[in-house]
Amino acid sequence: MRRQLAQARPAGTAAVSAWTATVAAPYRIVLVNICNVTTSHVDVSLFHDIDGTTYDESTALLWNYRIAAGEVLSYESEISDYRAAGNLAVKSSVGDAATFTVYGEVQGERV
Repeated sequence: MRRQLAQARPAGTAAVSAWTATVAAPYRIVLVNICNVTTSHVDVSLFHDIDGTTYDESTALLWNYRIAAGEVLSYESEISDYRAAGNLAVKSSVGDAATFTVYGEVQGERV
């Protein structure tokens, strides 16, 4: 069943984990909504590391993408894996400026 998996609003400008697989079960992330909650533009990045916490150009899905004040970016995807070490991370050029909401499903999960 598709549902909200996570929500994060980084307080600083470093990449932070937004969602980590908690069990070794197939999962799929289908949408990440990124909302700029400020009155000026913000640059955002999105990362997926299937077996660790490397959040740089090598795991980037979205890199320094500019979102205008008050706008929402809907990043549709088919991110799939099965490892418990999988991590989705987010980054914003301004602290407390962007809210990232992750939607997807974990196979076998009972909500």
